[in-house]
Amino acid sequence: MDDLLWNPESIRSVQELIIPTVMIPLTALTVALTMLASFIAGLFGIQLKTEGPRRLLEVLLKPRILLGALLLNVMILVCVHGYNYVKNYPRFLWAIERVQAKEAKVSDKSYGNHPAVVGEFSAMAPVKSEIPLVNPTLAWSRSLPKGAFRSPLLAGGHVFVGSMDGHVYELNASDGSEIRKFFVGTPVTPELTIDEGFLYVGEGVHDTHSARIYAFDLKSGQLAGTYQTKGHTEGQPVIGEHAGEKLLFAVSGADGLHAIEPKTMTGKWKVNDGHIDSSVRVFQGRVFAGTGREKGDTEKNRSYALAYDFSSGKNLWKMELPASSWMTPAIWRDQVCFVYGEVYFESGLGGIQCFRQDSGAPTRAINLASPQTTLPLIIGDSMITTDSKGTVCSVDLANYHVQWCQKVAFKKGVNFASPVYHSSMDALVYASMNDGLYFLDRKTGRVLNRLDLSMMKSIYAPAEVSESELVVVDLKGLVHLYR
Repeated sequence: MDDLLWNPESIRSVQELIIPTVMIPLTALTVALTMLASFIAGLFGIQLKTEGPRRLLEVLLKPRILLGALLLNVMILVCVHGYNYVKNYPRFLWAIERVQAKEAKVSDKSYGNHPAVVGEFSAMAPVKSEIPLVNPTLAWSRSLPKGAFRSPLLAGGHVFVGSMDGHVYELNASDGSEIRKFFVGTPVTPELTIDEGFLYVGEGVHDTHSARIYAFDLKSGQLAGTYQTKGHTEGQPVIGEHAGEKLLFAVSGADGLHAIEPKTMTGKWKVNDGHIDSSVRVFQGRVFAGTGREKGDTEKNRSYALAYDFSSGKNLWKMELPASSWMTPAIWRDQVCFVYGEVYFESGLGGIQCFRQDSGAPTRAINLASPQTTLPLIIGDSMITTDSKGTVCSVDLANYHVQWCQKVAFKKGVNFASPVYHSSMDALVYASMNDGLYFLDRKTGRVLNRLDLSMMKSIYAPAEVSESELVVVDLKGLVHLYR
């Protein structure tokens, strides 16, 4: 992927090279040069001796020489594959346990439950907000070794930031001081999940394989358990409940979707209907997921919207989408809606496709101008979605029309941060990649305020907003908290 479509999944490993056999190309080059020299000499009436090249070719084409060249070529290929395998493998578990044993600190905090990113809201009348809309005040700024690709998490008066340096940092929300950190070793790319005193962390970029889901005990700070996949776990681990059962759902790229017992971190079921990078949506005993065309897909594989049974993983329905769906689906009335658009391939396709939750029957489709690259929000009957160019749109799902679109990003770069909804203000907060933080009127899209974040570079993570605090982090590691 070129720089225009940069994201942590485009961090590429050394590409596999086609290693030619060692001797045969050299011989072919020698013969070709000899033929060229003979042709040029012939123009001047000069005859060259061909005995040397002929004898050399005879020697190099002996079975023993050919076999040696073949074996050397195989050894080089094995070394290249081995290097890429080790480079893209997560940190060894024993190394993680050793580091975390040193970094672990006990905490008596109560963090509440944050099982998934909230995607659906009831529209509310605006009330006086504890965050000054016109001029939010910077409370503190802190620089981490590397930044975040997904949103930080406010929990228990602390800020959790999953960093590309392989740590989750727990910071004091009052002053930004470091409380403790949790080590996984590879980039922490998904949103974080907290449930019943445990922190669940995924890892990896596109080339990572055999990635794990980690469970940390927030009371002791120790690593409590892991679950290993064959893919990369860059979609948020999601906790879901149904009929008294609780499961942790983890996506793993080309390795599909895993349902895990969170207390024991053992697998219950697994399905694989395509490349899944986005977190799932769990609702009323069903698990909804979307697939996409992965990087390097020359076969133009199809993309699908899928529904599974919560307890068994049985496929309930499978419907084709016009393009890849890399974002979590949203629940609206009795339907589930997917935004779509290609990230790894040039395409003008972008839009929304909704299906009945029970049968998968298509209900409505709305085309938009560009690929949709952020988590959709449902507020009442409106879906808020954003494209790669930084245009935020509100779509009336009930009446099949676009209510408004507001372009808020103008500098070069692909925008991946999702807008978030502040219910008290009835406003949207959108962190553009390089153009600052915008507050938008939810009903009209009018820009209420723009916060200059020129000191921050490459913001891919959505802002984290509470009633009294707002946190923004960039890919370089700068964390700002506003009040």
